[in-house]
Order: sequence, then structure tokens, then C-alpha cells
Amino acid sequence: MSFSFPIKKNILLLWGGLGLVVPGFGQLTVTFPYNRAVFQRDNNNQAAVYVAGNLTDCYADRIEARLLPVASGGGVGPNQGTDTGWQPIAVAPQGSLYGGSLTSTGGWYELRVRAIRNNATLGNEVLAGRVGIGEVFVIAGQSNACGDTELNNRGNYGLGAAYEQVSTIEFNHAFSTIPGNYSTVDEGLPCPAFTFFSQTVRPSPFGNSAWYWGAVGDRLVEQWQVPVAFFQAGWSGSSSYDWANSSDNLYAPNQGVFVVMGEGMPFANLRIAINHYATQFGLRAVLWHQGEMDNYINTPQATYKNNLQHAIEQSRSQTGRSTLAWMVAVASRIGEDLDGSVIAAQQEVIGSVPGVYAGPYTDPIANTPTTAGVRESDNVHFTGNGHNLAAQAWADRLAGAFLASTTPVMPHQAFALPLLEVACAGPTQLTLTGPGGAASYRWLSPATNCQSTLATGPSATFGQGSYVLQMRNPQRDAVLSARFDVPAQAGFSSSLTASGNTPLSAGNTLALQAAATACRFSWDGPGGFSSLQQNPTIANIQPPQAGTYTVTAANVYNCTAQASVSVTVISQYVSGQSGEWTNPSTWQSNCAGCLPTAATGVRIQAGHTVTVPAGTTVPARSLQLEGILNLLLNSQVMLHQ
Repeated sequence: MSFSFPIKKNILLLWGGLGLVVPGFGQLTVTFPYNRAVFQRDNNNQAAVYVAGNLTDCYADRIEARLLPVASGGGVGPNQGTDTGWQPIAVAPQGSLYGGSLTSTGGWYELRVRAIRNNATLGNEVLAGRVGIGEVFVIAGQSNACGDTELNNRGNYGLGAAYEQVSTIEFNHAFSTIPGNYSTVDEGLPCPAFTFFSQTVRPSPFGNSAWYWGAVGDRLVEQWQVPVAFFQAGWSGSSSYDWANSSDNLYAPNQGVFVVMGEGMPFANLRIAINHYATQFGLRAVLWHQGEMDNYINTPQATYKNNLQHAIEQSRSQTGRSTLAWMVAVASRIGEDLDGSVIAAQQEVIGSVPGVYAGPYTDPIANTPTTAGVRESDNVHFTGNGHNLAAQAWADRLAGAFLASTTPVMPHQAFALPLLEVACAGPTQLTLTGPGGAASYRWLSPATNCQSTLATGPSATFGQGSYVLQMRNPQRDAVLSARFDVPAQAGFSSSLTASGNTPLSAGNTLALQAAATACRFSWDGPGGFSSLQQNPTIANIQPPQAGTYTVTAANVYNCTAQASVSVTVISQYVSGQSGEWTNPSTWQSNCAGCLPTAATGVRIQAGHTVTVPAGTTVPARSLQLEGILNLLLNSQVMLHQ
């Protein structure tokens, strides 16, 4: 699915924010991908990594990128990455931005970017953080899928990852603990900021803690030797009814059977995770752990089956991903009570709905005389070694179902990164334009954590600041452009000047010059003259070519300036006093250092004597004598017709 958009140098490094705020040599920055981002690989173990940023140097021939595998050890788990070598991602970049992609195999990588001019690195190579090609999952369900704030208060956060290859986006909404409604969260999702999957992390869009997923990530890193990212859409205390009911109308409040939720919740969080994160980074599957609440409220088998199947179908139809895979855990334990109806319904969905895979059976993970302390005192929520046991159960199922299968799950890969166009809107403003064909456009500011809409529509004009464009298709899939930085001075910081060696004699070479820090120059002048050189020349200049020559210069932001020079071409020399032919002061040319040429006429006025020094040959197109021409020994005037 996609949008229908018709030497070794010093290495500089600074990670953070929306994208990688990485200064290069003063001209190159990398603003996408985000540090620690993981892109979903295909079943050939490959994915495209999109790279983009700002370029304030006019003269790069190309931008190159390289993915260099991170060595295992020191917190880095097993890693199968392959060095891509340097690959061009943008050739002859124009304007003040660049973008492209490079494809590689699964692994955890350092991303390096450089600008090339004349086959040499321009300035410093940029170490643009770490990125991964691996596996991306969205989690859904109830508290044994996402943890709970009450459990956090008791210190039961679960297990964070040990390996740095396990990532998520932090749940750092400017909301209360519980998001208010679908539209508020969907339109107010913060700028993505990937983070390490620590024990106390709150995975976006609505996570409480790591729960056991950090340990699942570690086991998958060990099994697959690729990075893993998890997004969390679970809701503590939610029932299958809540998920099915809220999937029908995202804008209607859901009167849940256990808790009252906001508009469209809890299903809205699943859709938001798919629309925002799966779109930008890809997705392998939804991981579902839920059933305990339906045991508690005695949900009949047929009802549970219909509820779960409906939520699955809605996740596919509403997002346009008809083959979206689900892995469903078999889970129902409430204390010592296991619910055969819930278990049978889960197994029925697994066996009858295409693209649904069997997850772990977690009910046997229970407090017994030999396995005490694996669940809380309620014998519902995992704790202690129970997190390890649940993590291992999930990892075993994931390894077998997705990659070892003869028909492995087809993942959904990331949408292509939209690239902006830049046009000058004045000395301190730029107009940014995104690709056409989107259903909606929102311009956001990283300075406010993408929390407010600055403008809508495919184009917008901004002053100094940083901006990103969010584009949506009809299924509300959202992609963000790379960040673009508008400077305080978009126009020319100093005046453009035009000059030339004027006046000059006919037949000589006119040399024009433009002085400015600019990327492109364009000259025009008399007789249809034009040139794209900064300092063009015109050989054998003639009188009809005299006149005004104008240069237009454009800087890296496509802002322009103009300057002109008036060119005088001397076609006739008249003596102003007696003197030597080769002395410019003899002539009335008003041209310092100018002398007659083979293309100019000469008139010696009455009362003037012009002497040609001995042994000298001087040119003229014509000669009119009203005074005296004094030719010394072996000197002569060469006339040219």
C-alpha cells in the first residue's frame, strides 16, 4: 500500500529530537530517519531505509549514505547486518534539501551520510545515529498485554530489554494518563522520538510499562539477529466487547463493560498505531493478549469469537490492509478459573480467520507450589519470573509462525518518505510544498512537539523555524516528511553586484563578473546574449553588443537577486592631444588603458601630432588624418577592412 502521489574526515555527531539533528560541515544535516528507528523488512530480509535532510551548500555533486553494521557486544546483541558501502541517494541535489533511500538486509546499523564534490568528500562525514531493518509489531489487548498504572505503583513494570536493538516510541502525550478521545490523540500525536525499550518505558500510543515485551524483544534479537520495535495499543481492563464496539464508530464514546473510555477507545489506539507508525516504519503483525476480562464477565463463546473477529476485520478494512496478520494468545485465567468458552473462541478465530496465527497459551503460567511468584496475588497479572515465562512463550510462537513457516507472514513495509519542494517567499520566508494527491495535509512544528496545526493544504509559507508535513490518504494513513529548517535570512545576506571591463575597444573581449554567494547565475544582454556562467566572456565585442547586461542570481533557497552593468564599446578613437599612439592619454576615449584596435577607426585632429614609436605596428580599421601621423623608423599603421 502506498500514497497515490503522482582521506578520512572528522565525523560529527549529535542525536536527538525529530529526526537526527546532526550538523555536518556547516552545509549538510540529516533530519530523517529518527535515531533508533526500525524499518520492517520483507520476506527476503530486505528493506529500504529513507534518508533526507537539509543542504545549504550549492555545489554538491551527490549525497551518499552508508549502513555500517554495529558490532555485537557491550549491550548490542547478535547482529546479522551487512555493510552497504557508500551508495548515492541524491544526484545533483537542487535547492536546500535532499532525499533518497538505500536498501539493505536485516540488521542494526550506524547510518553515515556525506556530500561529494569532484569525487571528494565535501567537509565532514556525518554519523547520523543508529537505525535498524528488522521486525515491527503492534500490541493490543488488556493489562496482561500492556501492564497497568496500579501495577506500576507496586513496582511491577515487567522486564525491559537488555539489547539496544529493542526500540519503541515513547508515550509522551500532552494528555492525562488516559487519552481523552480518538480525534484528540490522532490529531495531536507527538513528534516521533524512538527510545530504548527500558523497564519503565511507556510505549506509544498508550502503554503503561515494558511489561514482558522487552524480554520478548531480546529473545527475538537472539533468534533473528535483527532489531525489533514494539508499539503498544492495549488498554487495561478492556473486554472483547469494548474492542468490537469501539471499532464500529471511532467518534462515539465507548461505554465499556468495566471502564468508561473516550471516543473510539480502545480500538482507536490500535488504528492510530497502524495509521501513524506502521505507515512510516512498516509492520509485521498485531500481537493480541486478551481474555481474562471476558472470563470475568462470562462472555459466551460465540460472542467472544464474533467480537474478536470483528475487531480483526475492522483493523484491516479501516486501514486498507486486507492481509494484516494477527497473532492471538490463548488466555483466560482469573485466579484458579480458566474459561473454556473464551479459550474455544480464541482457538476458533485462529483456525477459521485467514491471517490469524496461534499465539502462546499463557494460562498454564500460574502460581503453583513449584512455580510460585509468577503471577500477582490475584493470580491474573504476571510478575517476577512470570514475565520471563510469558516472554519465552511469545518468542517461541513468533519464531515458528512468521519466519519458519512454509508460508511466512507477508509484512507491510514503510511508505515512501514524501520530499518537500522549497520556493522563496521573500527575504525571511520560504514556501514549502509537499507532493500532490494526499487526502489531507497538516503542517506541524517540532518546536511544539507536533501538537498543533500551523497550516493546512499542500503548500504553506513560513518564517524562521523547523517544520514537518503530515500527509494522509483516504484510510487516514499518515506519513511525516523529513524536518525542514527555515533560516532567519532566506534571501541574499549581501548585495549582488555586476561589473565588467567597460568601456572597452571593439574587437576586445568583454569580461562580465557577478559577485554574490549564490548557487545559480543567469545573464542576458543585447543581441540575444545569455549565459549561465557566473563570470562569462564575449570575444571580439562589437558596437551592436553595447548596452545593459543583467545578471539574476539564485541562492540555495531559490531566492533571487538582480544587478546590471552598462557596457560601452568604443568604435572610433579621436586624438585629444599630441602624443604617442601607444599612450592611452593621447586619445579621447575616456577609457583607462584603452587603445585603438583592428576593429576601431582612428581620427587625428588638426593641430595634433601622433607618433608611432620606432619598430611598432599599430592596428586600425580606418585612419583619418587632419593632423600629423609621425611614423618613426620601421613603424607602421596596419589598416584592417
